[in-house]
Amino acid sequence: MKTLLLCAALTAIATTPSFADSAKKITMANGIVVDSGQVLLGDAVNKSDTFLTKKTGGSHNLEWAQKQAEFVVIPEGNDVAATFASQNTGNDNDRAISIVAITKNASRNKSATSQAIYAEAVRVSPKSGNATGIEVDAANMVPKGGRGDVNPFQNQLGVAMGVWVASGADAKVHAPTYPAQTAVSVVNNGNTWDQGLVLKHNSLTPTQSALTKKTAGRAIELAPNHHVSWYSNADKVHEAAAIVGRNSGALEIHAEQNISADAGQDFLVAAEDEVIVQAARVALDAQKSIQITADDAPDSFVRMTGRQSAQLEASGTRVAANAAGLSVAAIAQSGGEPIFFVSKEDSTLYIYNIPTNPKHVKRNGVYADPKTGVLKIKLH
Repeated sequence: MKTLLLCAALTAIATTPSFADSAKKITMANGIVVDSGQVLLGDAVNKSDTFLTKKTGGSHNLEWAQKQAEFVVIPEGNDVAATFASQNTGNDNDRAISIVAITKNASRNKSATSQAIYAEAVRVSPKSGNATGIEVDAANMVPKGGRGDVNPFQNQLGVAMGVWVASGADAKVHAPTYPAQTAVSVVNNGNTWDQGLVLKHNSLTPTQSALTKKTAGRAIELAPNHHVSWYSNADKVHEAAAIVGRNSGALEIHAEQNISADAGQDFLVAAEDEVIVQAARVALDAQKSIQITADDAPDSFVRMTGRQSAQLEASGTRVAANAAGLSVAAIAQSGGEPIFFVSKEDSTLYIYNIPTNPKHVKRNGVYADPKTGVLKIKLH
């Protein structure tokens, strides 16, 4: 109650026109000064001799923050400028709010801005410690118990949150409201960020996924039909690639050009069953074909063209499937002849197309022993 009365008194003194006009500077108890309508506390009393007005440490023109404010608090020495604290001890729908900051942009000029909170952290030396614009700490003193993890369909009640970003406002105060444009915007205010989002190695609780059956930190969780999009400014700004998960459990990858992926060892493609492709390079043309090539064996690859055919070539053996049927070829040289063909009516073995000299067949290639007529696969 004392704090409320003090704030009310300070506000009345600072904002009453007749009082502010008649007395330019009044010194109150406990180092509080009212000067030309401004309420000054601590070192702010020395209006022309604070770190905001001094042009030191590579920072200039910070005095706007001091000159334009109705209430200025600058602590004496390295201390906390202001503390606002509240506590909710009620059992009903009571709420406790430490700070309420409201700004309203009623301008008709799109370049006019209005910010409820503006935080600026300046780091002036390579030897300086961290400079943090806003630190938000959420301390949860209650174990999870049987509550389970929060998911995109769960109501956010009874949880400890770092930041709650809500679109809209109290309908009794600001109505109607419409969808806001962005929840979080990362912008260039004269310089860039080195990274956009960094999750420290120990910042997430490892939990097991029901889908992967593996344990990891759950970094991002999205609901169905949420896109992750990439834009291109070639020709005109437009969406050029996107990933989206559907309610059926399907994952879609879209691109207007090519899709490529690299893996240092095995490249894993997982659907209902797991398929491991021994490949270091995978190239997918979004409109024409899919090709997988192993770096250590340039002549070994899988190629699927369109929706009509698929071809596998691996060290001397080629398997091709198309609308007509299936054929298997022993590749003694570039572009070998088929030795086995399957159609809807019959199967054909081309005996005379089978190489008989193993010297002309690559590793894993098929040849016929000229003495016994036995088909063999060259392993070395």
